[in-house]
Amino acid sequence: MHNARPDYPGGVAHVNDAMSQGNPADSPAFTLELPGVTWWSDDALRDHPFPDLQWLIPSELPVGYTVILGAPKTGKTALILPIAHRLAGSGMRVLYLKLDDSLRRMRGRTIMANPKPAGHEGPWGYADLFYLDGWRPRNAYEAFGQLGFWLGWAAGQGHPFDVVIVDTYGRFVGRRPQGDVFGFDYEVGERFKQLCEVHSVSVMVTHHTRKGAGAEEDWLDVVSGSAGITAAADAIWYITRTRGGRDGILRITGNDMEEIEKPVVLGSDMVWRFNDAISPGQGRHTGTPRLVLDHLHRVAEDSARGIAEALGAQQNTVHVALQRLAADGLVEVARRGRDQFWSLTLVPDNQVGSGPRNGAAPPSESGGPAPAPARPDSVPAPVPSGPAPTSDPSPPDPIPGGEATPLYSGSSRATSKMIECLTVNPDGSKRRLYPAFTLEPWVKELAPYDAMCLGGKSNQWNLWPASRPAGLVMRVDRKAAYWSSSAWMCPNVLTRRGPMTMEEVAHEKWAGIFQIATTPWVHRHLPSPYGAERPRARELVTRATLNRLSALARQGHMEMPRILMGAVGRGTERLMDGWMDWCLAERRRAAGDPELAQLIKDDQNLAIGNLRVIGQHADGSQKSPGPVDRWDWQYAFISHHYAMVHLWALRALMAGEPLIGLGNTDELVFLIPDGAGPDWRPASMVKLFEKHYVAVKGIEDAGEWWDRGGRGFKDGGK
Repeated sequence: MHNARPDYPGGVAHVNDAMSQGNPADSPAFTLELPGVTWWSDDALRDHPFPDLQWLIPSELPVGYTVILGAPKTGKTALILPIAHRLAGSGMRVLYLKLDDSLRRMRGRTIMANPKPAGHEGPWGYADLFYLDGWRPRNAYEAFGQLGFWLGWAAGQGHPFDVVIVDTYGRFVGRRPQGDVFGFDYEVGERFKQLCEVHSVSVMVTHHTRKGAGAEEDWLDVVSGSAGITAAADAIWYITRTRGGRDGILRITGNDMEEIEKPVVLGSDMVWRFNDAISPGQGRHTGTPRLVLDHLHRVAEDSARGIAEALGAQQNTVHVALQRLAADGLVEVARRGRDQFWSLTLVPDNQVGSGPRNGAAPPSESGGPAPAPARPDSVPAPVPSGPAPTSDPSPPDPIPGGEATPLYSGSSRATSKMIECLTVNPDGSKRRLYPAFTLEPWVKELAPYDAMCLGGKSNQWNLWPASRPAGLVMRVDRKAAYWSSSAWMCPNVLTRRGPMTMEEVAHEKWAGIFQIATTPWVHRHLPSPYGAERPRARELVTRATLNRLSALARQGHMEMPRILMGAVGRGTERLMDGWMDWCLAERRRAAGDPELAQLIKDDQNLAIGNLRVIGQHADGSQKSPGPVDRWDWQYAFISHHYAMVHLWALRALMAGEPLIGLGNTDELVFLIPDGAGPDWRPASMVKLFEKHYVAVKGIEDAGEWWDRGGRGFKDGGK
């Protein structure tokens, strides 16, 4: 026994007295110690380490017993066949029990899902994926007995199966007995789980939803038969499809899993893929409601008349569609005078994008890996009378995107080190990024540099004295600005997501590029968080700028802008941490050599620039993409720097300190009070000086500083 507690209420005697009320002849001898039974105290259970959940497909398909639900003709085979391809191509042996379809039709499906490349000679296919044809078990007893025999035989031959796919549940178990249907279905599920444990396999079973399913409040109630089918499952997948269309919704849930609900699209090759271009709400609707949702995702808000004109539809038809969508909680209306404007609600069903898929799920951008060619010595099925199949496949690259960019051959040592840190793990093993140092074209089209609102632009002043000051000014500079920024704001993969709240952004740790509907900055005497120029109605900002706007909204300085959409990813991978540590070590190494320190600083600043583009070449040709080609990472560094400078400036002004100039690059300019010496420091920045976050860049005559900077200020605009 483990941590048995003999002093629980009532004691052992109380238990014995209670049990003695039954018939002793019908029960075994009672004892506190039974084989396989342990007692756990709560504190011992909390401290006990359990192994992590094992996955066939990370975060989506666990090892164990999984039920795949869908209405007839929805496309369950189109969902599960690429899974079989994927797993077989990664070195697993898969047995596919196709019990309700012909072998001829299965041949057409697998060829369509993964056709033989043009010009390829020899066999093509997965040598470790086997289809079983012609078997029709009469009942569950026969089905489990025969399947267990085959699995045991294959393991005895030294070629055990890793995955079994049963298509479908009804064909496998045969006619259900009358009476306790739930008990029968649950017992079948338990037998599948026992099969998993005894033979070390994972089992996936397809099953139909019942007729008329779809309106249930809980989608788990759609199963045909009883809830016992799903009760014993480790995971459940449920695929729905719009009638007559190719859009659908895939829902996933299970034990110790986060629930997933993502839009999918059925391709011409009869393979489901995640559809990052639409929201779950769009995936569930067709006709005019779908067109209305598509329109509102493009324009954020519009009147019923404006929607009708844009769609070329009757206004009454659009009004009916809007009422239906409002009943579903997908749209809402706001009155402005006599006009009504419709917009999307901030619910998960309106969020666009599925997030990174780890390159493993079958409904993915790539549609599955290219299979290893079948070998001549492979056999059609592992029957006892045939030879045992052999297999030694090389697993495919787990992450699509091609080879990583080679080390930069230019003159920037910091850029070469950046690429090295991005491609090599701390233990020396190779690291693969997706996409490999490439920002997808749709993000570049969305967010060129001139379209970004980073909180400032080079050589512009966000705060400037109205007249020529007298006395001395102190110019304060932020030290190691970029390397004090938040490296976690550099996500690996960006996907398009629809309207979201700041709470959702913070909870999910999204970073990247966000489109916001700006709210005005009305404090004319205070520097604007948007920068020197007046913001447009819609701006593109980074997570750092968004954090700054949120903080100002909480403090009552402005209203929080609405987040309309974003190209975002998880900002928790800390891909740039190793490079930042190296940069800081380099700067410390040159602390006693000002000339070397300046060279190192310039080289590291060049590396930040190379995140986006390489400057004009010596031959006069135009700028070209940088060797890393991640514009969004450069934006993250720059905007975080501007946001910190703005924060410090606002603190100083709120404290009544004589801040008279704020450069959007890295400079805060204070008018030194009369009678104060060169050692004077603004009280709001004393701790920043002590921690070496900032340093005095210079002290000079205030009039000369104003004369020199005034032209740049006027040219840059305010």
